[in-house]
Amino acid sequence: MAPTPFGGGGLLGGGERYPLELARALTRHVDCELVTCADRPSLVREPGGLVVRTLHSLGHVGGHPVHPVPAGL
Repeated sequence: MAPTPFGGGGLLGGGERYPLELARALTRHVDCELVTCADRPSLVREPGGLVVRTLHSLGHVGGHPVHPVPAGL
């Protein structure tokens, strides 16, 4: 679980990039799915096999983007 996605539609920090790269590395050995939160839900399978599931964020605790309140979690 990464509270916010890395890159477009998310943030460009290490706290967002690290879980993404870790999940990509794990996917080479086991089935792995990264769950994150954003304004729009989505489900994407990357070419390397990683599944990135984005849950809709209902809002943010304290108004801060790294503290989402995800629907369905």
